[in-house]
Amino acid sequence: MKLRQQLPSDFAPGSTVDGFILHEIVGRGSFSTVYLATHSDWQGRKVAFKVLHPGIQKRLQKNRGAQNPYLKEQMLCRRLNDAAVCRVLKVGNTSNGLCFAALEWADGKLLEQHIKEYATGMPMWEIAAVLANLGRVVSEMHIQRVIHRDIKPANIIINHTSHASLKVKILDFGIAKLLDENDGKSEPDEIMIGTPRYMSPEQAAGEMMRPRSDIFSMSAVAYEMATGRRHIQPERRGAEGYIEILLGVGEIPQTSLLTLRPDFPEQAAAMINKGLSRDPDERPKSVKTFLKGVLPHIKGKDIPELGLLQRTWEFLNKPVL
Repeated sequence: MKLRQQLPSDFAPGSTVDGFILHEIVGRGSFSTVYLATHSDWQGRKVAFKVLHPGIQKRLQKNRGAQNPYLKEQMLCRRLNDAAVCRVLKVGNTSNGLCFAALEWADGKLLEQHIKEYATGMPMWEIAAVLANLGRVVSEMHIQRVIHRDIKPANIIINHTSHASLKVKILDFGIAKLLDENDGKSEPDEIMIGTPRYMSPEQAAGEMMRPRSDIFSMSAVAYEMATGRRHIQPERRGAEGYIEILLGVGEIPQTSLLTLRPDFPEQAAAMINKGLSRDPDERPKSVKTFLKGVLPHIKGKDIPELGLLQRTWEFLNKPVL
């Protein structure tokens, strides 16, 4: 992967950090840089080695103290017993004090990249597979009173293992938050949490977030998988354009999913549109409700076998205690 700009904090290929050999940079987000790495004691096992940006670390420590923010991600991943969760194997600090996390390596490609390969939307069975896996994980988080806050295609890896078989891995639980952690308001110098292209209006406004905020983000991902384009097309470029629309009033302006994808089942499109409501109370009340309104209508379109999503059907039909 070639990055447009190298940062002074980047490690050179071949650098060793706490026994991990960093081979190359494979990704960079607003919070961290990710390297492909191996460990001398782990028999050459590949890991994704994530290092927090120095400036972000200083601001986080100013607002939240000195604890490594990846510790919460590691704890949460251990509580989510699902094969779609990308595990955090180890957390620590580099020799110059930067926080790092070594994560399970997931073969495949980012959903963000895969969507770009389909101008008019992904195949129905792929959309079903991604939503099924994502929905199981997020629903379990909500049961444990945790919200993800950064659901987006760049946090999902897909891997085609055979015809009509797709493995999905959900990445980055680093900014997930307990519902009762605080009142949900942003502090004066707080970093904007999340990605404007997929965040809910209440998240953009720094207001209290609930599970239905994650459902908005899931709906935005579903819309993009179905149509090949984002649900919001702001006139103003950059994050500011999305924030401007999210902080507006009335319905969020967007092209009808069925206009862009006429073959998409009407009932499923209606549920995705409901998930993109500005008012959280108008969205589906739970992830299960959302999935039940989408998956049964698209599963029969071109999925060769029900077994692909069997675990999710069982999950959807499991009674709530």
